Amino acid sequence: MAKLELQNLRKQYRSDVIPVNDISLTVEDGEFLTLLGPSGCGKSTLLRLIAGLETPTLGTVIIGNKNVNHVAPGERNIAMVFQSYALYPHMTAAENITTALRLKKMPPEEINRRLTEAATTLELTNLLDRKPGQMSGGQRQRVALARALVRDPEVFLLDEPLSNLDALLREQVRSQMKQLFKTQNKPVVYVTHDQTEAMTLSSRVAVLYKGKVQQLDTPSRIYSHPANEFVASFVGSPQMNLFTLRCQGETVRLGDNIITFNQDEFPNNHIILGIRPEHISLTTVEDTNAIKGQIILIEELGKEKLVSVKIDNCDLIIRALLSQDNIQEGDSVYLGLSPKNFHWFDISTGQRINC
Repeated sequence: MAKLELQNLRKQYRSDVIPVNDISLTVEDGEFLTLLGPSGCGKSTLLRLIAGLETPTLGTVIIGNKNVNHVAPGERNIAMVFQSYALYPHMTAAENITTALRLKKMPPEEINRRLTEAATTLELTNLLDRKPGQMSGGQRQRVALARALVRDPEVFLLDEPLSNLDALLREQVRSQMKQLFKTQNKPVVYVTHDQTEAMTLSSRVAVLYKGKVQQLDTPSRIYSHPANEFVASFVGSPQMNLFTLRCQGETVRLGDNIITFNQDEFPNNHIILGIRPEHISLTTVEDTNAIKGQIILIEELGKEKLVSVKIDNCDLIIRALLSQDNIQEGDSVYLGLSPKNFHWFDISTGQRINC
């Protein structure tokens, strides 16, 4: 049994280039932690620091209660799965899977046992004699996963392993991965910029931006209670509506609608209001929380429509997920908002305000 600990980890290339900036977190046995964020946020650099492919400027990487800062990557007892599969093209699937075991001169019986177990788990039994060029992308990725499994590592590291797959295949492999790692009872650190992967696979998600952890929490909490404006805008598809509104006492105005918040005073005279598109509905003029506007764009999403509405008496546009069929571009509509689904953020810091 092992756990992974990062203590005040920092990686600095120049005074103005700090991809990892004082990150501390713990990944327990059996926990699936996803590092989520846009390109350049530091997530892959953090993974490379854990793997030993980069040396931290400051801070400590601890695996199984052992400081591994000065331990070579090959001695850290980790397994890494890459975006590009990284399979040897001249080797069969079985040879690719067992290469590391053979280099360690493990007994042939143990190698065969681990190979059979991993191949059965990942449904590769009939593909072991094929070379990578004879396999599909999904099959190659499963071979890469099997190669990681047979090593029986203390920690699994996965760097965007599904990004090269098409949408349907990505969904299938994602489902297999979730079931697979449930049985391993090892810390898993998974890097992605795909929030669907993060939300569906993870025990916890660390949202990164500019080298810092913006929020570390369960997927449901990150979605329902984003810690700041960045997390609110990054997590969720379609993106959350965010409006900068002027405070008038304990109220703000959105179009003709007056919204009250339970806060006596703010350090600024503006506040950011967030509303997710799925928390908006069509309603009638009698609704006290109704906002009037005109539909300027309808985007078909299958069972729902993403509707952009220009709010009357202001320059703001609000986007709503609606299932109604009897709406058209140019229609005047009333949108119903529920205060329980509002998110408030400080305009100076971007941090969440509980109103």
